[in-house]
Amino acid sequence: MTEPLALYVHWPFCVSKCPYCDFNSHVRESVDQAVWRAALLADLRHEAALLPGRQVSSIFFGGGTPSLMPPATVAAVIGEAAALWGLTDDCEITLEANPNSVEVAAFADLAAAGVNRVSIGVQSFDPQVLEFLGRAH
Repeated sequence: MTEPLALYVHWPFCVSKCPYCDFNSHVRESVDQAVWRAALLADLRHEAALLPGRQVSSIFFGGGTPSLMPPATVAAVIGEAAALWGLTDDCEITLEANPNSVEVAAFADLAAAGVNRVSIGVQSFDPQVLEFLGRAH
């Protein structure tokens, strides 16, 4: 067996675009979840064909704002990675999130989907600084 893989899954959508952000992120009124889920799973199958015989020790959902992903999509990606490669017993599955109430409501469902670590993007606790940064809060 060779070295385990670390998988990064990019979710390029946000509620608003922070003026300082240089990442590939976009604001959309809606996202066709079925199309995006199918594309992510197809990409995983393509990569698995290139990297057979490995296990995944880390999955990181970044963005954008991946905590806006439906938990069903998160679960599908985790399930596909597990089916294609297998996950190590201690696989860390991290999802980036912003401390907005809409996203916090989905945390239990994201945990049920397999997420075992959340990286919360707190830029500041000062409302004036957050307003200056253009952060949704």
